[in-house]
Amino acid sequence: MADIQKLYDQWLEKAVADPDLKTELESIKTDEDGKNDRFYRDLEFGTGGLRGVIGAGTNRMNIYTVKKDTQGLAEYILTSGEKKSVAISYDSRIKSDYFSKGAAEVLAAVHESRPEDDASCSVLDRAPLEENAPRKCAAPACETASNLV
Repeated sequence: MADIQKLYDQWLEKAVADPDLKTELESIKTDEDGKNDRFYRDLEFGTGGLRGVIGAGTNRMNIYTVKKDTQGLAEYILTSGEKKSVAISYDSRIKSDYFSKGAAEVLAAVHESRPEDDASCSVLDRAPLEENAPRKCAAPACETASNLV
């Protein structure tokens, strides 16, 4: 079981990429149930992708959980023998474009750290994904407000 207070304190100190997260964390400073709900587990990637409530914490959809799971996706692709390519799209819902750009940043950093791999990443302007993306890419991903598929 995670040390919830320790996780909360880390996030309060270091979660600076999205000011909304800091505001939310400060608002639950004395709310033990609120802290517990946000930090008692990591948001899980299931059959419908990464889904959850947008907000602060390891059990919420936010830039940090998106980037963490994107790193896992990148590591999987690099070792899978699949084409090393990803297409990312987003829709008009809250933070969808922000999450997509965060995922692209992670994939670009992985690619930059491994120049010997022939890899590509495309960020499409709006969902749905290009019709042929699933055939062209190892991992077509669609970022929306509440899930990464």
